[in-house]
Amino acid sequence: MTASKAKALMQITELDVSIGERKLISELNLTIRGGESWGLLGKNGAGKTTLLHTLARL
Repeated sequence: MTASKAKALMQITELDVSIGERKLISELNLTIRGGESWGLLGKNGAGKTTLLHTLARL
């Protein structure tokens, strides 16, 4: 079974993360399927750690 046909282990649709009035993540869509490897890249302050902390709380 290819990764694109594998069952979605996690699917996020239009995730928004805010602290007060400040929007940290806006309309994130993400699907992680069985057998996939993935990475999270971005500049300092792009929201990588915020995203991982948010996912850990789900």
